[in-house]
Amino acid sequence: MDLKSLHAFWLFYLVAREKSFTKAAAIANMSQPPLSMQIQNLEAKLGKQLIDRSFRKLTLTKEGERLFPLVENFLNQTDDFFSEVQASLAGKRGKILIGTFSWAIHLFAVPIILKLSKKFSNDRFDFLEIESINVPNLLKDKKLDIGYAYAEPFENSGLVTETIAEIECVCVVSNEHPLANYEQIRMKQLKGEDCVCIASDVSPDLYRIMSTLARKWGFEIKTNHSIRNYFAQSAHVGLGRGFALLPRPATESLPETLTKISISDGPSLKFMRICRKGLYEEIVDDLRPLEKKHLEVLQGVHLTS
Repeated sequence: MDLKSLHAFWLFYLVAREKSFTKAAAIANMSQPPLSMQIQNLEAKLGKQLIDRSFRKLTLTKEGERLFPLVENFLNQTDDFFSEVQASLAGKRGKILIGTFSWAIHLFAVPIILKLSKKFSNDRFDFLEIESINVPNLLKDKKLDIGYAYAEPFENSGLVTETIAEIECVCVVSNEHPLANYEQIRMKQLKGEDCVCIASDVSPDLYRIMSTLARKWGFEIKTNHSIRNYFAQSAHVGLGRGFALLPRPATESLPETLTKISISDGPSLKFMRICRKGLYEEIVDDLRPLEKKHLEVLQGVHLTS
């Protein structure tokens, strides 16, 4: 590792951020000439000019503009690293990331994080929006500590799973759709309709469930790579491209142009907690009553224990 270059990248970042050699030198606690020299040496090493010095106002070259966000991201990761080091030396666990879907973040994850933060005041909790298919790799790579997702076949032996609830699905259609006049329907009434479904690579198991339902009840699956969450599904439904089967809690804030309809014989989805073996067992013990408290108040959610 070339530590001198790392320091030069940091100086480049300061100059680009402050748009001034003078301000950057003051922040770095050094005089301007050696700062300028280090950036020139960096440019020579990279073989590219990063700062256009022909203008009175400091301007980045195209190469400098491309490099700046990369350096900024690296430095942010470095800040996280030092925070983790300080937390470890202080006997803390550092940041604990809880991941789940977009709809469940504000209805479920955030209230739980607030409660955990009060009890485990030495730890830092945060949330991460995830897709089911990414949970195993995120956990394996330690980019996620606790995940909440649907019942994908999580076969990794290093994962501990627990089904905590069954979530009802409802039918969502545009207000102009003939079914919008019903308060409740049966699955057979969806025959011949188009079902807007999340892309198969987001949640293979969910896609498989919807495909099985489509074969059983005679509707068509319509999807593409851009449909990666419930907001995208709702947008396509709003454009009159079919209906969507969505978890009832995800429909709490639907646009006024859409209608949700109960399904008397509709499907339910298993909602699971997934984490690595031996991970924060005392926190998991505290999670169970919190999960129950914040799930049982949601419509269409049935606790499994």
